[in-house]
Amino acid sequence: MTTMLRLLGNVVWQGTPNVPAVDMNGKTALVTGCTVGGTGAETACKLAEFGAKVFMTCRTEEKGKAAANLVHTRVGASARIEVLLTDLSDLDSIRSFLDVVKEKLGGSRLDVLVANAGTKSIKRETSKQGYELSFAVATLGHFLMVQALMPKRVVWLTGDIYCTCKGPPDPNFDFEPGELGGMEAYSRSCLARLLLVKELRRRYGSATVGEEQSMEVVAVHPGGVLTNIFDFNYFMRYVASWVMLTPEQGGRSAAFLASCSSDEIQENNTHYFHSKYGWYKLEQNDLAMDDDAATKIYETCEQLCGI
Repeated sequence: MTTMLRLLGNVVWQGTPNVPAVDMNGKTALVTGCTVGGTGAETACKLAEFGAKVFMTCRTEEKGKAAANLVHTRVGASARIEVLLTDLSDLDSIRSFLDVVKEKLGGSRLDVLVANAGTKSIKRETSKQGYELSFAVATLGHFLMVQALMPKRVVWLTGDIYCTCKGPPDPNFDFEPGELGGMEAYSRSCLARLLLVKELRRRYGSATVGEEQSMEVVAVHPGGVLTNIFDFNYFMRYVASWVMLTPEQGGRSAAFLASCSSDEIQENNTHYFHSKYGWYKLEQNDLAMDDDAATKIYETCEQLCGI
């Protein structure tokens, strides 16, 4: 009951912090999942507004054109954006995409990766490689991107629904059909992302690898956002519109974390940013703070990605 009340409270009357304007000229960001009607496109708009060069990922050319039109309409024709196509559920597609990104970076290090793309389903679905779909897209695909690009900062979207997990994330999601429902799989994927952020911070913090090779890694809960994921049911979308954030509001937290100073991140002794509460400590949740589980999910993702 406490968990459900917490989740409800995170949907209704959420804080939607404004993003202070900063100068991101000379910086390059990559935002995944930039379909119009979602948080990724809105985050990309804000970063482009600040002057960053923004690579935006979409699955199809049609969605890419719509995303580019949105940014140019909001920011202006001078917005420095480029749409790149990839399928986050397919590791082979991601590897080809990463080759293109590295070529475009020309040896420079990516400044910010906003790992925004995600999916959820009410039934079990699998990726091309056979992994549970929400885990493949939002967790495994982004893990491969982080390892290949080693960006200076990673902003990884997750969700408070992780606290409904019935156990630690099984990275293989090796369950018989029907044993692991779509929402349970989604919540475990959210938990896996929190644990990966924790492990990445341990492995690539400045105290471990030095300032030049370090990564600033944070997880963010954007809030309950009315994205196009609700398009399948008009009534549900109408009801949700009264209590949920708009995509523009939902994209603010990731934009803030992608653009804020390093001091803002380092001054807070936590790796989780909540759209309602700001910097948020997870000590009260044993699953999200399990060091052994964090190491295990990291090593398993390495194996699944062939690293």
